[in-house]
Amino acid sequence: EPMDPIAVDVRRMEHEAESWHGRLEVYRGGAAWRGLIRFQREGEEGQFRTGEIFCEDDLQDLRNRFNSFTASTMSAFLRSTLS
Repeated sequence: EPMDPIAVDVRRMEHEAESWHGRLEVYRGGAAWRGLIRFQREGEEGQFRTGEIFCEDDLQDLRNRFNSFTASTMSAFLRSTLS
């Protein structure tokens, strides 16, 4: 049975002159680690999340991938959750 996603990393970012946090949330799905990004505007309650965009055998590889995204890539993921 899949576990609930847990946050293992967070990045602060700017989008349209506002501060946001992008949290990497992961869970074990079958033999792999799977993950998504949950965004929250600083100081607000609402959250927006991507679908599952990560699937790696090793949790550290998944975290490394999340941290390798450029600011424009993070903004593109955020925009996709807002539309």
